[in-house]
Amino acid sequence: MPKRAILMKELKILWLQGQGCSGCSISLLQSSYPSLEEFVEISLRELKININFHPLFTSLNSLDESEISKLLCDPQSDNLLLIIEGSIPTRNSDKNLTLHIEEKEMPFTKYIEKISLKALAVIAVGTCASFGGINALDPDLTGARGVREILSSNYRSRKDLPVINVPGCPPHPDWILGTLLDIILYILDIGTPIELDEYNRPKRFYARTVHEGCPLAGFFSETIFAKKFGEQGCLLALGCKGPVAHGDCLERKWNGGVSSCIISGNVCIGCTDPNFPREFMPFIHYPSKPLPLIFPPPASVVHLYGLYERSMWEELLKKKTRLGEQA
Repeated sequence: MPKRAILMKELKILWLQGQGCSGCSISLLQSSYPSLEEFVEISLRELKININFHPLFTSLNSLDESEISKLLCDPQSDNLLLIIEGSIPTRNSDKNLTLHIEEKEMPFTKYIEKISLKALAVIAVGTCASFGGINALDPDLTGARGVREILSSNYRSRKDLPVINVPGCPPHPDWILGTLLDIILYILDIGTPIELDEYNRPKRFYARTVHEGCPLAGFFSETIFAKKFGEQGCLLALGCKGPVAHGDCLERKWNGGVSSCIISGNVCIGCTDPNFPREFMPFIHYPSKPLPLIFPPPASVVHLYGLYERSMWEELLKKKTRLGEQA
């Protein structure tokens, strides 16, 4: 019989939002198997767990400002699971993002550093919280950073866990709920430690590249590449980041298991990658040079992609120079 911890108090989930669009929370609402309602009503209640605070969902309970401040000030920190959505500003942090705690304004950065010391686990939901994401793009006026960078790569929670990243823009709801449940079971001494990759992403969801599960992979193997949207073929030459992005999007599918970026006819934009979106823009482009008749083996795909990216940027630079000369 597996060892099971008996919590004397409820396990409290504290969900905070930094700089973000709330897209990760909206994605969570689209969960199907189980639905968010089922997850809360059945799984969490049976395990004696309570979502103590969420900036979007908690407001539905009509908490006033003083009650929210009290929750943040003393969130049952001895049994706390901390979830952060959105990046954390490090530049002018006392002005860019603050929390009203005990009638004072506390920089979000300092609050995260303080509360994370009491957390049983810390989960960064979405690419912004994991790696900085869109907010970290130049000129990066707020100094946007991911949670792990704020707490350092050596951070360990009270259950000896690092910051666990669940990237995606937004992440699939299964990735969020699945990771959350795995961590809860581990905290309760029911489950095993989560296997993470080098970027602290759960291998359960991020072990394989998007390309490995792609229905167009056969075209890639046969070196059949689409030159424009609507043509049959692999979308690599149109900017698809599937060979370098990790996630089971194409096997799991979105919107109740219906579709995904590539299945709907678009390219993978690599939103789960630590370098997204900085290294992956523009997301869509047409090859600036004729496609070769003979392609290198699949192992050289990343190098091939780099060649096309470089030729594309050279073309854009020339265009910019011509426009400058005309002006």
